[in-house]
Amino acid sequence: MLKSALEGFEKWAFSYTAKQRGAILHKWFEILLQLETELATLLTKEQGKPLAEARGEIQYSAAYFDWYAGEARRVYGQVVPSAVHNRLHLHTREPIGVVALISPWNFPTAMIARKAAAALSVGCSAVVKPAEDTPLSALALAQTAEEAGVPAGVFNVITADRTNTAANRIFVQKKIHDQYVSELASAMKEKQVLENGMDPKTTQGPLVNKRSVNKCELLLSDALEKGSELICGGKRGEHGTSYEPTLITNVQSNTNIANTEIFGPIAPIQKFRDNDEVLQAANNCRVGLAGYIFGRDPSRLQKVARKVEVGIITGKRQFSSSDDDRWTGMPYRKFDVLISDVDEKELEDIGSDNGIPHLSPGNFSADPFPVKGRVHGINLRLMVPLVCQYNGNVKSQPHNVWFLVDPGSPYTCLTVKSVETLVGEGFARDLHSFDIQVPKSNIECYLSKGHFTEVNILGMNAMRRLRLSVEINWDTETFELVRR
Repeated sequence: MLKSALEGFEKWAFSYTAKQRGAILHKWFEILLQLETELATLLTKEQGKPLAEARGEIQYSAAYFDWYAGEARRVYGQVVPSAVHNRLHLHTREPIGVVALISPWNFPTAMIARKAAAALSVGCSAVVKPAEDTPLSALALAQTAEEAGVPAGVFNVITADRTNTAANRIFVQKKIHDQYVSELASAMKEKQVLENGMDPKTTQGPLVNKRSVNKCELLLSDALEKGSELICGGKRGEHGTSYEPTLITNVQSNTNIANTEIFGPIAPIQKFRDNDEVLQAANNCRVGLAGYIFGRDPSRLQKVARKVEVGIITGKRQFSSSDDDRWTGMPYRKFDVLISDVDEKELEDIGSDNGIPHLSPGNFSADPFPVKGRVHGINLRLMVPLVCQYNGNVKSQPHNVWFLVDPGSPYTCLTVKSVETLVGEGFARDLHSFDIQVPKSNIECYLSKGHFTEVNILGMNAMRRLRLSVEINWDTETFELVRR
C-alpha cells in the first residue's frame, strides 16, 4: 500500500494543479451531502451513535472538504528581500509526501475527513488506519473519494486488523450541588432513551464494543469502593453492549474514573467551594482536550475560562466542532475560546442596547461601511448588525439582522426566526440554501443547524466576498467591519 501511496503522491502533487485538486475535493463534499442518509445509517449500525448524531457527523465531515477545496488554491509562498542586488529569494510551500492518518472510533468519518482534507488539499497522499471497531465508515469514505475523482493511490485505507470531547469530570459548586444532582438524575431517568441508534427516539445508543462495557463496570466499581454514591443507573442495558446512563456523586480525586477518559455514559460529580479549589482540581490531569463552563456571572466565567488548562473551552452548551477549528491540547498554553452563549433572546437584547433592534425594518444606504459592532459575552463574541433582504421574494423588505462574526465557519447561516422575518409566508423549512442581499453584495446563506440554531452566523466566505476586515477596540469593547 505504501508503494501505491507513493505513486499516487507523485501524480496528485505534480500532475494536478491546485485548482484541479480543489475541484475534486469540492465534488467529494457534494457527494457526501448527497449520500448523507446512507453514510449516517452505516455509521450508526457500525458505531452505535443515534442516527441524528450520525447525520450531523456526515455534515460536519463534508464541511472539511468544502473548506479545504478553497484552501487548496491559497497555499501561498513568499518573496523575501535579498541582502544583495540582482538576487531574488522565492519561498514555496511543497507537499511533504505520504501522510499516515490514524483515526479513532468515536468520530470514524469526521476525524478522517479532518486530516485527509487538509493533507490532500496541498498535494499529499494519505494512508488511513481506522479504528478496528469502525473500518466500514473509512471504506465508505474511500468509495466516495473514488466517485469524486480522487486518483488511485491518493486516499488509501488499511483495515487489517469514543466521544473524546464528552465531559469526564463534572465539578458542581457546593451551594447548588444537591439541586443540580436531583434535576440531572430526573432528566437522565425521564429523557434518556437507551435503544437501537436507528430508532429516532433514541438519545443514547450502545457502546462500541464489550470492552467499553467492561471498562464502565470496572470504573464504577472502583469509584463506589472509594466512597462514591450511586444515584441512578450503573447496570448493563437489556440489549447487546448497551449501558444505562449512570450518575454518581462524592467522587474522590484518587478514583480511576477521576483520572481516565471514560468513553461511556457515566456522569461523575465532584463538589467544590470556590474558584481556586475547582481550578486546582480541573487542572490536575496530564492533558486536557476540552472543557465546559456554565454559570451566570460573565466576569467570573471569563476569569475561570482563562485559567482552565484545556485545548478548547466552551460555555452554556457542550461543544460542537467546526471545519477549521484548531485543537491545540494542553499542557501547551494556547487555546481557542469557542463559547456559544448567544441565542435569540440575547440577539434582541444586544440590538436594544445598541439602538438597532434585531429584525427591525432597515434601509440600504449607499455605503454603510464601516459597520460598528459590539464585543459580547464571556467569549468575546463579535456581534454586528447588517441590513438584509431576501432575494427570492420581490415583496421582501430589508431588515436589520444581528450576526455573530465567526472565523470558525466558512458559511453564513440564519436562524429560522430570521428567515421567517425576511422571507415571510413563502419560507420553506426544507430550503437548503438561499441568497440574501446585504450592503454592496449578495451572499449565499444556509439555515442555522446543530450547535448554532439560535444565532445568525456571518461566515468567512461572506467576509471575503464583501472584502471585510475587523478592527477591534478592546478598551471600548467595540469593533468595526471595514471594507478593504
